[in-house]
Amino acid sequence: MSEWIGLSLAIVTFIGIIIALFFGIRSIRESRNLQIIRYKIELLDKISNWQANIQSCISEDYIPDDFYSFKQAAPNSLSPETAININLHRRRIAFCKVLEEGRNMLGIAIFLGNSLAEVVKPLEEGLQRTTESLIKYPILLDGTSNEDDFKKVLGEFTKEHMNNLKSIHELTAQLIGEIFKIRISLFDSISSGSDSF
Repeated sequence: MSEWIGLSLAIVTFIGIIIALFFGIRSIRESRNLQIIRYKIELLDKISNWQANIQSCISEDYIPDDFYSFKQAAPNSLSPETAININLHRRRIAFCKVLEEGRNMLGIAIFLGNSLAEVVKPLEEGLQRTTESLIKYPILLDGTSNEDDFKKVLGEFTKEHMNNLKSIHELTAQLIGEIFKIRISLFDSISSGSDSF
């Protein structure tokens, strides 16, 4: 009889150990998944902040359609040409800053998903084109010899710059959508307990 009791206790103990191991492994796996999700959310926040900085940069951008509007806005001590160059320099600094912030975003985006990377890559390229334009045109403007040439070069810059900004604006809207989709999928993986990879 005592052998049966000993055997029963051993079986119950063995079953208890298996159940404890099952719940322990499950708890470790859930903890790991939550850490991965938290990390991915932190990375998404970096991309979100970058996107917000880009939108802020675009909203602060002001290139007048008319050269003469600068004549009215320029302080008396500055020539309109100088005021335009100061404005372009300020814009260049702002776009260089968001471009530099974005240098790591493609790597983060690839880690978070191909659909996000497919938006981030052209967005970085658009920022690069805009920055290059803001470097090139002040040099061309400085090289003009009269007001008509200055207005012509400024008009070319304005057209190119507005096209770049339009493209960047459309890509930031797509980026917002992709960030939203990834957040939803991460929260779904939390609620379902599935692997976040």
